Amino acid sequence: MNGAPLPKPMEVDLLLIFPPFQRLVVSMENIGIEYIAASARAHGFTCAMINAGLHGLSVNDMVEIIGRCRYRVLGISTIHWTLPAAVKIAKAARETHPDGHIVFGGIEAALDAERILLAHPFVDCVSLGEGERTVVSLLLALSEGRDWRDIEGIAYRRGDVICYTRTAKLIDPLDDLPFPARDDMAAVLDAGGAVSMSSSRGCTGRCAFCSVRAFYGLSRGDFWRGRSPLSVVTEMQEIREQYGARLFSFIDETVVGPGKKGGDRLREMAQRIRESDMSCEFFMTMRADQVEKTLFQDLKSAGLRKVEIGIESMAPSQLRRYGKIANTEDNRRALSLLEELGIAAEIFMVPFDPGVTRAEMEKNLDFYGERFKKCGGYDVSPLSMGNYLYPYPGTGTKAIYAQNGWLRGNHHASFRTKDPEMQKVGEVLIRLVGAVEPAFPMSYLGLGNLWINSAGLSEPVYGRINRMCGELGELLVAVARWTLSVTPRPLPIPMEDIAALIGDLRRFLAGFAQLRKELRGIVSASKNDGAKPQALKTGNPFARELYALGQQRKLQITDEMQDREPDEYDIITAILDLLTEGAAT
Repeated sequence: MNGAPLPKPMEVDLLLIFPPFQRLVVSMENIGIEYIAASARAHGFTCAMINAGLHGLSVNDMVEIIGRCRYRVLGISTIHWTLPAAVKIAKAARETHPDGHIVFGGIEAALDAERILLAHPFVDCVSLGEGERTVVSLLLALSEGRDWRDIEGIAYRRGDVICYTRTAKLIDPLDDLPFPARDDMAAVLDAGGAVSMSSSRGCTGRCAFCSVRAFYGLSRGDFWRGRSPLSVVTEMQEIREQYGARLFSFIDETVVGPGKKGGDRLREMAQRIRESDMSCEFFMTMRADQVEKTLFQDLKSAGLRKVEIGIESMAPSQLRRYGKIANTEDNRRALSLLEELGIAAEIFMVPFDPGVTRAEMEKNLDFYGERFKKCGGYDVSPLSMGNYLYPYPGTGTKAIYAQNGWLRGNHHASFRTKDPEMQKVGEVLIRLVGAVEPAFPMSYLGLGNLWINSAGLSEPVYGRINRMCGELGELLVAVARWTLSVTPRPLPIPMEDIAALIGDLRRFLAGFAQLRKELRGIVSASKNDGAKPQALKTGNPFARELYALGQQRKLQITDEMQDREPDEYDIITAILDLLTEGAAT
Protein backbone atom coordinates (compact mmCIF):
# COMPACT_ATOMS: atom_id res chain seq x y z
CA MET A 1 0.00 0.00 0.00
CA ASN A 2 3.11 2.24 -0.12
CA GLY A 3 2.44 3.71 3.33
CA ALA A 4 -1.12 4.83 2.53
CA PRO A 5 -3.37 4.63 5.63
CA LEU A 6 -6.09 2.01 5.50
CA PRO A 7 -9.61 2.79 6.66
CA LYS A 8 -10.14 1.69 10.24
CA PRO A 9 -11.75 -1.74 10.74
CA MET A 10 -15.53 -1.60 10.96
CA GLU A 11 -18.53 -3.86 11.45
CA VAL A 12 -21.60 -3.59 9.21
CA ASP A 13 -24.54 -5.72 8.19
CA LEU A 14 -23.81 -5.17 4.49
CA LEU A 15 -20.57 -4.40 2.69
CA LEU A 16 -21.05 -3.54 -0.99
CA ILE A 17 -18.12 -3.43 -3.40
CA PHE A 18 -17.52 -2.63 -7.04
CA PRO A 19 -14.21 -4.31 -8.02
CA PRO A 20 -11.47 -2.66 -10.09
CA PHE A 21 -11.61 -2.70 -13.87
CA GLN A 22 -9.01 -4.60 -15.85
CA ARG A 23 -7.84 -1.40 -17.53
CA LEU A 24 -8.57 2.22 -16.63
CA VAL A 25 -9.55 3.79 -13.36
CA VAL A 26 -13.15 4.89 -13.69
CA SER A 27 -13.91 8.25 -12.05
CA MET A 28 -17.62 7.74 -11.57
CA GLU A 29 -20.06 6.37 -9.08
CA ASN A 30 -21.67 2.97 -9.17
CA ILE A 31 -25.23 4.10 -8.70
CA GLY A 32 -26.39 0.47 -8.47
CA ILE A 33 -24.66 -0.21 -5.16
CA GLU A 34 -25.65 3.29 -3.97
CA TYR A 35 -29.33 2.42 -4.46
CA ILE A 36 -28.87 -0.90 -2.63
CA ALA A 37 -27.05 0.82 0.23
CA ALA A 38 -29.86 3.37 0.60
CA SER A 39 -32.50 0.62 0.58
CA ALA A 40 -30.64 -1.40 3.22
CA ARG A 41 -30.26 1.66 5.46
CA ALA A 42 -33.93 2.51 5.02
CA HIS A 43 -34.72 -0.90 6.54
CA GLY A 44 -32.45 -0.31 9.52
CA PHE A 45 -29.33 -2.17 8.36
CA THR A 46 -25.83 -0.72 8.51
CA CYS A 47 -23.94 -0.57 5.22
CA ALA A 48 -20.65 0.58 3.71
CA MET A 49 -19.47 0.76 0.09
CA ILE A 50 -16.11 0.44 -1.65
CA ASN A 51 -15.96 1.57 -5.29
CA ALA A 52 -12.47 0.45 -6.34
CA GLY A 53 -12.30 2.35 -9.62
CA LEU A 54 -13.44 5.60 -8.10
CA HIS A 55 -10.69 5.42 -5.48
CA GLY A 56 -7.94 3.88 -7.63
CA LEU A 57 -7.80 0.69 -5.54
CA SER A 58 -6.25 -2.56 -6.74
CA VAL A 59 -7.47 -6.09 -6.01
CA ASN A 60 -4.84 -6.39 -3.27
CA ASP A 61 -6.04 -3.12 -1.74
CA MET A 62 -9.61 -4.43 -1.73
CA VAL A 63 -8.65 -7.75 -0.19
CA GLU A 64 -6.72 -6.04 2.59
CA ILE A 65 -9.48 -3.57 3.41
CA ILE A 66 -12.25 -6.20 3.33
CA GLY A 67 -10.16 -8.55 5.46
CA ARG A 68 -10.15 -5.96 8.26
CA CYS A 69 -13.94 -5.51 8.24
CA ARG A 70 -16.73 -7.59 9.75
CA TYR A 71 -20.00 -8.04 7.90
CA ARG A 72 -22.99 -10.34 7.58
CA VAL A 73 -23.33 -10.01 3.78
CA LEU A 74 -20.72 -9.12 1.17
CA GLY A 75 -22.39 -7.91 -2.04
CA ILE A 76 -20.20 -7.73 -5.14
CA SER A 77 -21.45 -5.83 -8.19
CA THR A 78 -20.18 -7.23 -11.49
CA ILE A 79 -19.82 -6.29 -15.09
CA HIS A 80 -17.76 -8.28 -17.55
CA TRP A 81 -14.54 -6.30 -17.10
CA THR A 82 -14.66 -6.53 -13.28
CA LEU A 83 -15.62 -10.20 -12.96
CA PRO A 84 -12.04 -11.61 -12.72
CA ALA A 85 -11.31 -9.18 -9.89
CA ALA A 86 -14.66 -9.99 -8.25
CA VAL A 87 -13.76 -13.68 -8.16
CA LYS A 88 -10.34 -13.03 -6.58
CA ILE A 89 -11.85 -10.75 -3.95
CA ALA A 90 -14.66 -13.19 -3.12
CA LYS A 91 -12.23 -16.09 -2.76
CA ALA A 92 -10.05 -14.11 -0.36
CA ALA A 93 -13.12 -12.94 1.57
CA ARG A 94 -14.27 -16.51 2.07
CA GLU A 95 -10.89 -17.38 3.63
CA THR A 96 -11.00 -14.48 6.10
CA HIS A 97 -14.77 -14.59 6.71
CA PRO A 98 -15.89 -18.24 6.45
CA ASP A 99 -19.34 -17.43 7.88
CA GLY A 100 -20.05 -14.36 5.73
CA HIS A 101 -22.66 -14.59 2.99
CA ILE A 102 -21.31 -13.66 -0.47
CA VAL A 103 -23.77 -12.57 -3.15
CA PHE A 104 -22.86 -11.56 -6.69
CA GLY A 105 -25.09 -9.14 -8.59
CA GLY A 106 -25.18 -7.09 -11.77
CA ILE A 107 -25.74 -7.92 -15.43
CA GLU A 108 -22.73 -10.21 -15.88
CA ALA A 109 -23.40 -12.36 -12.84
CA ALA A 110 -27.16 -12.57 -13.42
CA LEU A 111 -26.80 -13.77 -17.01
CA ASP A 112 -23.95 -16.17 -16.20
CA ALA A 113 -25.15 -17.37 -12.80
CA GLU A 114 -24.89 -21.12 -13.44
CA ARG A 115 -21.28 -20.99 -14.60
CA ILE A 116 -20.25 -18.67 -11.76
CA LEU A 117 -21.87 -20.79 -9.04
CA LEU A 118 -20.44 -24.06 -10.36
CA ALA A 119 -16.95 -22.67 -10.91
CA HIS A 120 -16.70 -20.70 -7.66
CA PRO A 121 -18.07 -22.52 -4.60
CA PHE A 122 -17.20 -19.61 -2.31
CA VAL A 123 -20.08 -17.60 -3.88
CA ASP A 124 -23.29 -18.37 -1.97
CA CYS A 125 -25.84 -16.95 -4.41
CA VAL A 126 -26.38 -14.68 -7.40
CA SER A 127 -29.02 -11.95 -7.59
CA LEU A 128 -30.89 -12.31 -10.88
CA GLY A 129 -32.37 -8.85 -11.20
CA GLU A 130 -32.58 -5.46 -9.53
CA GLY A 131 -30.76 -5.73 -6.23
CA GLU A 132 -32.55 -3.37 -3.84
CA ARG A 133 -35.37 -5.66 -2.68
CA THR A 134 -33.37 -8.86 -3.14
CA VAL A 135 -30.53 -7.76 -0.86
CA VAL A 136 -32.90 -6.37 1.76
CA SER A 137 -34.82 -9.68 1.72
CA LEU A 138 -31.55 -11.54 2.11
CA LEU A 139 -30.54 -9.40 5.09
CA LEU A 140 -33.95 -9.85 6.71
CA ALA A 141 -33.86 -13.62 6.27
CA LEU A 142 -30.35 -13.94 7.73
CA SER A 143 -31.05 -11.60 10.64
CA GLU A 144 -34.29 -13.43 11.50
CA GLY A 145 -32.79 -16.92 11.14
CA ARG A 146 -35.03 -17.84 8.18
CA ASP A 147 -33.91 -19.87 5.15
CA TRP A 148 -32.52 -17.32 2.70
CA ARG A 149 -33.16 -19.77 -0.16
CA ASP A 150 -36.84 -18.85 -0.01
CA ILE A 151 -36.36 -15.26 -1.22
CA GLU A 152 -37.28 -14.27 -4.78
CA GLY A 153 -34.91 -13.60 -7.65
CA ILE A 154 -31.76 -15.55 -6.78
CA ALA A 155 -29.82 -18.58 -7.98
CA TYR A 156 -27.90 -20.79 -5.58
CA ARG A 157 -26.06 -24.07 -5.52
CA ARG A 158 -27.36 -27.30 -3.96
CA GLY A 159 -24.61 -29.84 -4.41
CA ASP A 160 -23.88 -29.95 -8.12
CA VAL A 161 -27.30 -28.55 -9.05
CA ILE A 162 -28.09 -24.86 -9.60
CA CYS A 163 -31.47 -23.87 -8.23
CA TYR A 164 -33.52 -20.81 -9.14
CA THR A 165 -36.08 -19.27 -6.81
CA ARG A 166 -39.33 -17.55 -7.80
CA THR A 167 -38.91 -14.85 -10.43
CA ALA A 168 -38.76 -11.40 -8.86
CA LYS A 169 -40.84 -8.48 -10.08
CA LEU A 170 -39.15 -5.39 -11.47
CA ILE A 171 -39.46 -2.37 -9.19
CA ASP A 172 -42.38 -0.20 -10.29
CA PRO A 173 -42.87 2.63 -9.55
CA LEU A 174 -39.22 3.59 -9.24
CA ASP A 175 -40.26 6.56 -7.10
CA ASP A 176 -40.73 4.07 -4.24
CA LEU A 177 -36.96 3.68 -3.94
CA PRO A 178 -34.99 5.93 -1.58
CA PHE A 179 -32.48 8.24 -3.24
CA PRO A 180 -29.04 6.66 -3.68
CA ALA A 181 -26.52 6.87 -0.83
CA ARG A 182 -23.90 9.43 -1.86
CA ASP A 183 -21.06 8.39 0.47
CA ASP A 184 -18.50 8.89 -2.31
CA MET A 185 -19.55 12.36 -3.41
CA ALA A 186 -16.27 13.94 -2.29
CA ALA A 187 -14.29 11.61 -4.57
CA VAL A 188 -16.69 12.14 -7.49
CA LEU A 189 -16.42 15.92 -7.35
CA ASP A 190 -12.71 15.94 -6.59
CA ALA A 191 -12.06 13.96 -9.77
CA GLY A 192 -14.13 16.40 -11.82
CA GLY A 193 -16.79 13.81 -12.44
CA ALA A 194 -20.47 14.41 -13.07
CA VAL A 195 -22.90 13.21 -10.42
CA SER A 196 -24.65 10.10 -11.70
CA MET A 197 -28.43 10.23 -11.99
CA SER A 198 -30.85 7.46 -12.92
CA SER A 199 -34.20 8.69 -14.17
CA SER A 200 -35.33 5.39 -15.69
CA ARG A 201 -34.45 1.73 -16.06
CA GLY A 202 -34.56 -0.58 -19.05
CA CYS A 203 -34.39 -0.17 -22.81
CA THR A 204 -36.85 -0.68 -25.64
CA GLY A 205 -34.10 -1.43 -28.15
CA ARG A 206 -33.00 -4.88 -29.31
CA CYS A 207 -29.32 -4.41 -30.14
CA ALA A 208 -27.68 -7.75 -30.86
CA PHE A 209 -24.64 -6.95 -28.74
CA CYS A 210 -26.33 -5.61 -25.59
CA SER A 211 -27.18 -7.61 -22.45
CA VAL A 212 -29.58 -5.06 -20.95
CA ARG A 213 -32.82 -6.48 -22.36
CA ALA A 214 -31.82 -10.03 -21.44
CA PHE A 215 -31.03 -8.89 -17.90
CA TYR A 216 -34.40 -7.24 -17.31
CA GLY A 217 -36.05 -10.25 -18.97
CA LEU A 218 -35.00 -12.35 -15.97
CA SER A 219 -37.66 -10.52 -13.92
CA ARG A 220 -41.38 -9.85 -14.31
CA GLY A 221 -42.56 -6.43 -15.46
CA ASP A 222 -42.13 -3.74 -18.12
CA PHE A 223 -38.73 -3.45 -19.77
CA TRP A 224 -38.70 0.34 -19.44
CA ARG A 225 -39.85 2.29 -16.37
CA GLY A 226 -39.36 5.98 -15.69
CA ARG A 227 -39.24 7.98 -12.49
CA SER A 228 -41.52 10.98 -12.18
CA PRO A 229 -39.94 14.32 -13.14
CA LEU A 230 -40.75 15.58 -9.61
CA SER A 231 -38.74 12.75 -8.03
CA VAL A 232 -35.76 13.29 -10.34
CA VAL A 233 -35.56 17.05 -9.89
CA THR A 234 -36.10 16.82 -6.13
CA GLU A 235 -33.07 14.54 -5.91
CA MET A 236 -31.00 16.90 -8.07
CA GLN A 237 -31.96 19.83 -5.82
CA GLU A 238 -30.94 17.91 -2.70
CA ILE A 239 -27.55 17.09 -4.20
CA ARG A 240 -27.06 20.69 -5.35
CA GLU A 241 -27.88 22.05 -1.90
CA GLN A 242 -25.94 19.47 0.12
CA TYR A 243 -22.81 19.13 -2.00
CA GLY A 244 -22.75 22.14 -4.30
CA ALA A 245 -22.72 19.90 -7.38
CA ARG A 246 -23.94 21.46 -10.61
CA LEU A 247 -23.04 18.82 -13.21
CA PHE A 248 -25.13 15.66 -13.58
CA SER A 249 -24.88 12.65 -15.88
CA PHE A 250 -28.00 10.61 -16.58
CA ILE A 251 -26.77 7.03 -16.86
CA ASP A 252 -30.10 5.57 -18.07
CA GLU A 253 -29.82 2.90 -20.75
CA THR A 254 -31.99 5.27 -22.76
CA VAL A 255 -33.46 8.31 -21.06
CA VAL A 256 -36.30 8.74 -23.61
CA GLY A 257 -39.22 6.49 -22.81
CA PRO A 258 -41.52 4.90 -25.39
CA GLY A 259 -44.17 6.87 -27.25
CA LYS A 260 -45.42 10.38 -26.68
CA LYS A 261 -45.29 9.94 -22.89
CA GLY A 262 -41.54 9.41 -23.09
CA GLY A 263 -40.98 12.85 -24.64
CA ASP A 264 -43.54 14.49 -22.37
CA ARG A 265 -41.74 13.17 -19.30
CA LEU A 266 -38.49 14.83 -20.40
CA ARG A 267 -40.25 18.09 -21.25
CA GLU A 268 -41.73 18.20 -17.76
CA MET A 269 -38.33 17.37 -16.30
CA ALA A 270 -36.76 20.25 -18.25
CA GLN A 271 -39.48 22.63 -17.07
CA ARG A 272 -39.01 21.62 -13.42
CA ILE A 273 -35.23 22.06 -13.68
CA ARG A 274 -35.69 25.58 -15.10
CA GLU A 275 -38.21 26.49 -12.39
CA SER A 276 -35.87 25.20 -9.66
CA ASP A 277 -33.21 27.83 -10.49
CA MET A 278 -30.48 25.23 -9.91
CA SER A 279 -28.32 26.60 -12.74
CA CYS A 280 -27.09 23.07 -13.42
CA GLU A 281 -25.75 21.28 -16.49
CA PHE A 282 -26.29 17.67 -17.43
CA PHE A 283 -25.43 14.89 -19.87
CA MET A 284 -27.88 12.32 -21.27
CA THR A 285 -27.71 9.07 -23.25
CA MET A 286 -30.12 8.29 -26.08
CA ARG A 287 -30.49 6.85 -29.57
CA ALA A 288 -29.96 8.95 -32.67
CA ASP A 289 -33.57 8.47 -33.80
CA GLN A 290 -34.73 10.03 -30.51
CA VAL A 291 -33.05 13.38 -31.14
CA GLU A 292 -35.92 15.79 -31.90
CA LYS A 293 -35.54 19.55 -32.27
CA THR A 294 -38.24 21.01 -30.01
CA LEU A 295 -37.56 18.48 -27.24
CA PHE A 296 -33.85 19.20 -27.32
CA GLN A 297 -34.41 22.94 -27.36
CA ASP A 298 -36.34 22.47 -24.10
CA LEU A 299 -33.61 20.28 -22.64
CA LYS A 300 -30.86 22.70 -23.64
CA SER A 301 -32.68 25.59 -21.99
CA ALA A 302 -32.69 23.50 -18.80
CA GLY A 303 -28.94 22.80 -18.98
CA LEU A 304 -28.35 19.91 -21.39
CA ARG A 305 -24.66 20.14 -22.28
CA LYS A 306 -23.84 16.82 -23.94
CA VAL A 307 -25.66 13.88 -25.53
CA GLU A 308 -24.08 10.43 -25.60
CA ILE A 309 -25.13 8.45 -28.68
CA GLY A 310 -24.36 4.85 -29.55
CA ILE A 311 -23.97 5.28 -33.29
CA GLU A 312 -21.76 2.14 -33.44
CA SER A 313 -21.24 2.22 -37.23
CA MET A 314 -21.85 4.33 -40.31
CA ALA A 315 -22.21 1.27 -42.56
CA PRO A 316 -25.92 0.41 -43.13
CA SER A 317 -25.26 -3.32 -43.51
CA GLN A 318 -23.37 -3.40 -40.22
CA LEU A 319 -26.12 -1.51 -38.39
CA ARG A 320 -28.62 -4.11 -39.58
CA ARG A 321 -26.46 -6.89 -38.13
CA TYR A 322 -26.21 -4.93 -34.89
CA GLY A 323 -30.00 -4.77 -34.63
CA LYS A 324 -29.96 -0.98 -34.32
CA ILE A 325 -33.23 0.93 -34.60
CA ALA A 326 -31.46 4.06 -35.85
CA ASN A 327 -29.95 4.07 -39.34
CA THR A 328 -27.13 6.12 -40.88
CA GLU A 329 -29.56 8.86 -41.94
CA ASP A 330 -30.77 9.12 -38.34
CA ASN A 331 -27.16 9.35 -37.19
CA ARG A 332 -26.31 12.16 -39.59
CA ARG A 333 -29.49 14.06 -38.82
CA ALA A 334 -28.98 13.77 -35.05
CA LEU A 335 -25.39 14.98 -35.18
CA SER A 336 -26.35 17.89 -37.44
CA LEU A 337 -29.22 18.91 -35.17
CA LEU A 338 -27.07 18.76 -32.02
CA GLU A 339 -24.46 20.91 -33.72
CA GLU A 340 -27.13 23.41 -34.77
CA LEU A 341 -28.38 23.61 -31.17
CA GLY A 342 -24.89 23.91 -29.69
CA ILE A 343 -25.12 20.64 -27.76
CA ALA A 344 -21.99 18.49 -27.64
CA ALA A 345 -22.17 14.90 -28.87
CA GLU A 346 -20.17 11.99 -27.49
CA ILE A 347 -20.25 9.23 -30.08
CA PHE A 348 -19.74 5.56 -29.33
CA MET A 349 -18.45 3.39 -32.17
CA VAL A 350 -17.85 -0.36 -32.55
CA PRO A 351 -16.18 -0.84 -35.95
CA PHE A 352 -15.47 -4.58 -35.68
CA ASP A 353 -17.89 -7.50 -35.51
CA PRO A 354 -17.89 -11.12 -36.75
CA GLY A 355 -19.26 -10.06 -40.14
CA VAL A 356 -17.27 -6.87 -40.79
CA THR A 357 -16.19 -6.28 -44.39
CA ARG A 358 -13.55 -4.10 -46.00
CA ALA A 359 -16.23 -1.81 -47.45
CA GLU A 360 -17.83 -1.34 -44.02
CA MET A 361 -14.48 -0.57 -42.45
CA GLU A 362 -13.72 2.02 -45.12
CA LYS A 363 -17.08 3.74 -44.47
CA ASN A 364 -16.30 3.92 -40.76
CA LEU A 365 -12.79 5.22 -41.40
CA ASP A 366 -14.26 7.97 -43.58
CA PHE A 367 -16.55 8.92 -40.69
CA TYR A 368 -13.73 8.83 -38.13
CA GLY A 369 -11.56 11.01 -40.33
CA GLU A 370 -14.38 13.49 -40.86
CA ARG A 371 -15.02 13.84 -37.12
CA PHE A 372 -11.34 14.11 -36.17
CA LYS A 373 -10.80 16.94 -38.64
CA LYS A 374 -13.97 18.75 -37.64
CA CYS A 375 -14.26 18.25 -33.90
CA GLY A 376 -10.96 16.99 -32.56
CA GLY A 377 -10.96 13.70 -30.67
CA TYR A 378 -13.58 14.37 -28.04
CA ASP A 379 -16.85 13.54 -29.68
CA VAL A 380 -15.66 10.16 -30.95
CA SER A 381 -12.77 8.62 -29.04
CA PRO A 382 -9.79 7.49 -31.14
CA LEU A 383 -9.50 4.53 -28.78
CA SER A 384 -12.87 3.27 -30.02
CA MET A 385 -11.12 2.25 -33.25
CA GLY A 386 -10.06 -0.89 -31.38
CA ASN A 387 -13.61 -1.73 -30.24
CA TYR A 388 -15.23 -4.99 -31.28
CA LEU A 389 -18.56 -6.61 -30.48
CA TYR A 390 -17.87 -8.63 -27.36
CA PRO A 391 -19.86 -11.83 -26.77
CA TYR A 392 -21.47 -10.77 -23.52
CA PRO A 393 -23.92 -13.21 -21.88
CA GLY A 394 -27.44 -13.05 -23.22
CA THR A 395 -26.47 -11.46 -26.57
CA GLY A 396 -26.77 -12.51 -30.19
CA THR A 397 -23.04 -11.91 -30.52
CA LYS A 398 -22.33 -14.65 -27.98
CA ALA A 399 -24.53 -17.02 -29.97
CA ILE A 400 -22.44 -16.31 -33.09
CA TYR A 401 -19.22 -16.96 -31.18
CA ALA A 402 -20.62 -20.23 -29.82
CA GLN A 403 -21.75 -21.41 -33.26
CA ASN A 404 -18.26 -20.81 -34.64
CA GLY A 405 -16.38 -22.36 -31.71
CA TRP A 406 -14.74 -19.04 -30.79
CA LEU A 407 -15.50 -19.11 -27.06
CA ARG A 408 -12.76 -20.08 -24.63
CA GLY A 409 -12.95 -21.40 -21.12
CA ASN A 410 -11.06 -18.58 -19.40
CA HIS A 411 -13.91 -16.03 -19.43
CA HIS A 412 -12.24 -13.87 -22.08
CA ALA A 413 -12.99 -13.91 -25.80
CA SER A 414 -10.76 -12.29 -28.40
CA PHE A 415 -11.93 -10.53 -31.54
CA ARG A 416 -13.08 -12.97 -34.22
CA THR A 417 -14.45 -12.39 -37.70
CA LYS A 418 -15.16 -14.60 -40.69
CA ASP A 419 -13.03 -12.57 -43.14
CA PRO A 420 -9.31 -13.50 -42.71
CA GLU A 421 -8.11 -10.12 -43.97
CA MET A 422 -10.42 -8.20 -41.63
CA GLN A 423 -9.28 -10.47 -38.80
CA LYS A 424 -5.76 -9.14 -39.34
CA VAL A 425 -6.93 -5.52 -39.59
CA GLY A 426 -8.88 -5.85 -36.36
CA GLU A 427 -6.04 -7.50 -34.45
CA VAL A 428 -3.56 -4.84 -35.58
CA LEU A 429 -5.79 -1.97 -34.45
CA ILE A 430 -6.73 -3.65 -31.16
CA ARG A 431 -3.05 -4.27 -30.42
CA LEU A 432 -2.03 -0.73 -31.34
CA VAL A 433 -4.85 1.02 -29.47
CA GLY A 434 -3.84 -0.79 -26.30
CA ALA A 435 -0.24 0.35 -26.75
CA VAL A 436 -1.02 4.04 -27.41
CA GLU A 437 -3.71 4.45 -24.74
CA PRO A 438 -1.35 6.44 -22.45
CA ALA A 439 -1.09 9.08 -25.21
CA PHE A 440 -4.83 9.80 -24.95
CA PRO A 441 -5.66 12.73 -22.61
CA MET A 442 -8.87 11.25 -21.25
CA SER A 443 -6.84 8.35 -19.85
CA TYR A 444 -5.46 10.69 -17.19
CA LEU A 445 -7.25 11.38 -13.95
CA GLY A 446 -5.04 14.40 -13.43
CA LEU A 447 -6.79 16.29 -16.23
CA GLY A 448 -10.22 15.93 -14.64
CA ASN A 449 -13.39 16.03 -16.74
CA LEU A 450 -12.28 17.39 -20.10
CA TRP A 451 -15.83 17.93 -21.31
CA ILE A 452 -16.18 20.80 -18.85
CA ASN A 453 -12.48 21.57 -18.18
CA SER A 454 -12.92 20.79 -14.49
CA ALA A 455 -9.14 21.04 -13.95
CA GLY A 456 -9.27 24.73 -14.94
CA LEU A 457 -6.70 24.41 -17.71
CA SER A 458 -5.86 27.60 -19.59
CA GLU A 459 -7.64 28.11 -22.90
CA PRO A 460 -4.48 27.54 -25.00
CA VAL A 461 -3.70 24.29 -23.16
CA TYR A 462 -7.33 23.15 -23.24
CA GLY A 463 -7.55 23.85 -26.97
CA ARG A 464 -4.27 22.03 -27.59
CA ILE A 465 -5.55 18.92 -25.78
CA ASN A 466 -8.60 18.92 -28.03
CA ARG A 467 -6.40 19.08 -31.13
CA MET A 468 -4.15 16.34 -29.74
CA CYS A 469 -7.13 14.00 -29.53
CA GLY A 470 -7.86 14.65 -33.20
CA GLU A 471 -4.21 14.14 -34.18
CA LEU A 472 -4.11 10.85 -32.30
CA GLY A 473 -7.26 9.78 -34.15
CA GLU A 474 -5.87 10.77 -37.53
CA LEU A 475 -2.76 8.71 -36.83
CA LEU A 476 -4.90 5.67 -36.02
CA VAL A 477 -6.96 6.20 -39.19
CA ALA A 478 -3.70 6.27 -41.17
CA VAL A 479 -2.61 3.01 -39.52
CA ALA A 480 -5.96 1.41 -40.31
CA ARG A 481 -5.80 2.44 -43.99
CA TRP A 482 -2.18 1.26 -44.15
CA THR A 483 -3.23 -2.12 -42.70
CA LEU A 484 -6.06 -2.41 -45.23
CA SER A 485 -3.52 -1.86 -48.02
CA VAL A 486 -1.09 -4.45 -46.65
CA THR A 487 -3.39 -7.37 -45.80
CA PRO A 488 -4.28 -8.34 -49.42
CA ARG A 489 -0.63 -8.92 -50.29
CA PRO A 490 0.21 -12.56 -51.06
CA LEU A 491 2.36 -14.42 -48.54
CA PRO A 492 5.23 -14.72 -47.98
CA ILE A 493 6.05 -11.00 -48.13
CA PRO A 494 9.54 -10.36 -49.61
CA MET A 495 12.18 -9.20 -47.14
CA GLU A 496 12.65 -5.85 -48.85
CA ASP A 497 8.91 -5.20 -48.45
CA ILE A 498 9.08 -6.16 -44.79
CA ALA A 499 11.83 -3.59 -44.28
CA ALA A 500 9.53 -0.96 -45.80
CA LEU A 501 6.70 -2.04 -43.48
CA ILE A 502 8.99 -1.67 -40.47
CA GLY A 503 9.85 1.85 -41.62
CA ASP A 504 6.15 2.70 -41.91
CA LEU A 505 5.42 1.41 -38.41
CA ARG A 506 8.33 3.33 -36.94
CA ARG A 507 6.97 6.54 -38.44
CA PHE A 508 3.54 5.89 -36.97
CA LEU A 509 5.00 5.12 -33.54
CA ALA A 510 7.17 8.25 -33.68
CA GLY A 511 3.99 10.29 -34.14
CA PHE A 512 2.38 8.66 -31.11
CA ALA A 513 5.56 9.17 -29.07
CA GLN A 514 5.60 12.88 -29.84
CA LEU A 515 2.00 13.28 -28.68
CA ARG A 516 2.72 11.25 -25.56
CA LYS A 517 5.73 13.43 -24.72
CA GLU A 518 3.72 16.61 -25.12
CA LEU A 519 0.90 15.23 -23.02
CA ARG A 520 3.29 14.33 -20.21
CA GLY A 521 4.30 17.97 -19.96
CA ILE A 522 0.67 19.07 -19.78
CA VAL A 523 -0.18 16.51 -17.10
CA SER A 524 2.86 17.50 -15.02
CA ALA A 525 1.97 21.18 -15.27
CA SER A 526 -1.68 20.52 -14.38
CA LYS A 527 -0.60 19.13 -11.00
CA ASN A 528 0.43 22.63 -9.96
CA ASP A 529 -1.85 24.85 -12.04
CA GLY A 530 -5.56 25.13 -12.67
CA ALA A 531 -8.61 24.93 -10.47
CA LYS A 532 -8.41 22.69 -7.43
CA PRO A 533 -11.82 21.45 -6.28
CA GLN A 534 -12.46 21.81 -2.58
CA ALA A 535 -12.82 18.39 -1.00
CA LEU A 536 -16.11 17.78 0.76
CA LYS A 537 -16.35 16.46 4.27
CA THR A 538 -18.62 13.52 4.94
CA GLY A 539 -20.09 12.37 8.22
CA ASN A 540 -19.29 8.76 7.35
CA PRO A 541 -15.84 7.99 8.85
CA PHE A 542 -15.20 4.98 6.62
CA ALA A 543 -16.05 6.93 3.46
CA ARG A 544 -13.86 9.81 4.64
CA GLU A 545 -10.86 7.53 5.23
CA LEU A 546 -11.47 5.75 1.92
CA TYR A 547 -11.48 9.08 0.12
CA ALA A 548 -8.13 10.05 1.66
CA LEU A 549 -6.63 6.72 0.62
CA GLY A 550 -8.06 7.10 -2.89
CA GLN A 551 -6.48 10.53 -3.36
CA GLN A 552 -3.04 9.04 -2.79
CA ARG A 553 -3.65 5.95 -4.89
CA LYS A 554 -4.87 7.97 -7.89
CA LEU A 555 -1.82 10.21 -7.80
CA GLN A 556 0.31 7.08 -7.93
CA ILE A 557 -1.65 5.77 -10.91
CA THR A 558 -1.22 9.04 -12.82
CA ASP A 559 2.53 8.95 -12.17
CA GLU A 560 2.70 5.30 -13.26
CA MET A 561 0.86 6.07 -16.50
CA GLN A 562 3.34 8.83 -17.28
CA ASP A 563 6.19 6.38 -16.80
CA ARG A 564 4.70 3.75 -19.12
CA GLU A 565 6.72 3.45 -22.31
CA PRO A 566 5.34 1.29 -25.12
CA ASP A 567 8.02 -1.11 -26.36
CA GLU A 568 8.55 -0.23 -30.03
CA TYR A 569 10.22 -3.56 -30.79
CA ASP A 570 7.39 -5.59 -29.23
CA ILE A 571 4.71 -3.58 -31.04
CA ILE A 572 6.38 -3.81 -34.45
CA THR A 573 7.15 -7.50 -34.01
CA ALA A 574 3.58 -8.29 -32.94
CA ILE A 575 2.06 -6.39 -35.88
CA LEU A 576 4.44 -7.95 -38.40
CA ASP A 577 3.60 -11.39 -37.03
CA LEU A 578 -0.09 -10.67 -37.58
CA LEU A 579 0.47 -9.42 -41.13
CA THR A 580 2.88 -12.11 -42.29
CA GLU A 581 1.18 -15.17 -40.81
CA GLY A 582 -2.24 -16.72 -41.24
CA ALA A 583 -5.13 -15.16 -39.37
CA ALA A 584 -5.76 -16.30 -35.82
CA THR A 585 -7.64 -19.54 -35.39
